[in-house]
Amino acid sequence: QSSPVYLLSAQTLCVDTLFLIINLSFLYPSIAKQADLFPPHLQPSALKVFNVLFMFCWYHNTLSHGLVALNRLCVIVFAKHALFTRRRTILICALQYALAIALSTTTQILLPCCEFSFSWVVYSYTYIVKPNVENYSNTLVDLPLNCSSSIISMASYSIVCTALFRCTIRDGIARKHSPNLAHYLTCLYAAQFSFMALVYSMCWIFFRVFPVILGPTEHLYIYGIITLLGDVNSTTNATVYLVNNAEVR
Repeated sequence: QSSPVYLLSAQTLCVDTLFLIINLSFLYPSIAKQADLFPPHLQPSALKVFNVLFMFCWYHNTLSHGLVALNRLCVIVFAKHALFTRRRTILICALQYALAIALSTTTQILLPCCEFSFSWVVYSYTYIVKPNVENYSNTLVDLPLNCSSSIISMASYSIVCTALFRCTIRDGIARKHSPNLAHYLTCLYAAQFSFMALVYSMCWIFFRVFPVILGPTEHLYIYGIITLLGDVNSTTNATVYLVNNAEVR
């Protein structure tokens, strides 16, 4: 339980659980009711709190995908160099929380535009745009961070898969002794984490592509797919961490 991947996975699991709780307790009831959950004098403050918490979870999740990908890269490809020691990983996790808090505070409160918000009207999320004001939250933080996480994940797992493939060819697939089992589990874990990164990338890409594809439409419920993808992203993480990976049991 002191392994770096366990520490990274366990703390991410806690935040993903909070992400799901926020959606289930706030967004879904609002969608079902097709109205605000709180009285008019409380709704703005409540929405602000939930928005900040939601973005903290999202930024933390975004950072986690990049960190886990780099961890797999270091452990599998650069195994001779113990870059992710237990002490360093604990420090990284602490910095990850601090950075997620700083980013969510900056984009939701400090920047002049634009707050990322729940919206039962579109069954999903939206930026609260302001006329003639650039969306700094998107251009300075969200888009660069999302792209960076996906690129780091794809590059890392591509290198990992290439290294594992070469190792398989070199050692031979037909061997039955214990090193083969370890090799198989390593491949399995890499595939699982790769799938998680893919679901994450689909989530933020769909959020940006759907408005372009759909255009003006009366069927706003279609945007609910983005909400479901966000939940699938968190649920997939939990499933992989709890069910399949022995390090996290």
